[in-house]
Amino acid sequence: MIETRLAGIEDELFLYHLYASTRRDEILLWGWEETQIEQFLDMQWRLQKGSYLLQYPDAEQFIISYEGKPAGRIILNRTTGVISLVDISMLPGFRSRGIGESLIRQLQQAAIAKSQTIELQVMSNNRARRLYERLGFKLTGSSDDLYLKMSWYPYPSGQ
Repeated sequence: MIETRLAGIEDELFLYHLYASTRRDEILLWGWEETQIEQFLDMQWRLQKGSYLLQYPDAEQFIISYEGKPAGRIILNRTTGVISLVDISMLPGFRSRGIGESLIRQLQQAAIAKSQTIELQVMSNNRARRLYERLGFKLTGSSDDLYLKMSWYPYPSGQ
């Protein structure tokens, strides 16, 4: 059973651990000591939070629960005609269970009802890109060498 609720200040520690879980494997390859890793993750977490707040001041952040346990987060920014999927992250133990796919399909149904496009950015080497393509997202550009812009349209022409 998948549920979502608005994130609150009481969720900050969970959200930090979630963020750290998405970066830890990459950073471990750098050969740093644990203290350095924690300091770097804390700095990056704060920078990401600030960046999202600046870019998407009206975004809503939701905690994703699976079978009653906190499993991840999803951040959505809704404007006229467009839903931006700012971020969707899952703890390692909840990845590859269809949770993200289910939430995105629900988002697509809501977008159909309002004739809205869904937009997102994904790192070009992120395995989630295959999920987005499978769900009908199309490549619409790149913001730089690392990130691809993708969109999903509620109508076949994509126009």
